[in-house]
Amino acid sequence: MVTRSLLAGAAALFVAGAAVSGCGRGIYVGEKAPIHGEALPLQDCPGPLRGDRMKIKILPGVYQCDIVIIGQRNRVRGYGWKKTVIDGRLIIEGDSNSIGGLRVLGETIVAGHSNKLRKNHYDDQVIDDGHNNSY
Repeated sequence: MVTRSLLAGAAALFVAGAAVSGCGRGIYVGEKAPIHGEALPLQDCPGPLRGDRMKIKILPGVYQCDIVIIGQRNRVRGYGWKKTVIDGRLIIEGDSNSIGGLRVLGETIVAGHSNKLRKNHYDDQVIDDGHNNSY
């Protein structure tokens, strides 16, 4: 059964060219693709991920774009920093979001408060424009 918050989040989700699917457990970004050795599949880029209290799973691959998360209390998970790579910036606009399992090659910009960024790998700087953020 799809929850009301998921429907609201899915309705608020804007995606340009990326595969995004929803189910009763959350929203998935990317295409399921086999991983052969060290080669990760290139994934289409989502537009800004907008919504509140969404569960977003970013599938393995390389995303050659900026990933933007806008909203409150979202839970965003990749499949680990060796499998989910953002070849661009990670931008978080909102409060109390939880982001984990990503490798970010560009800047990470946190414009909000009480965001938790755990188990990520940052190749560039983290710019913290809020309060009580942890990374």
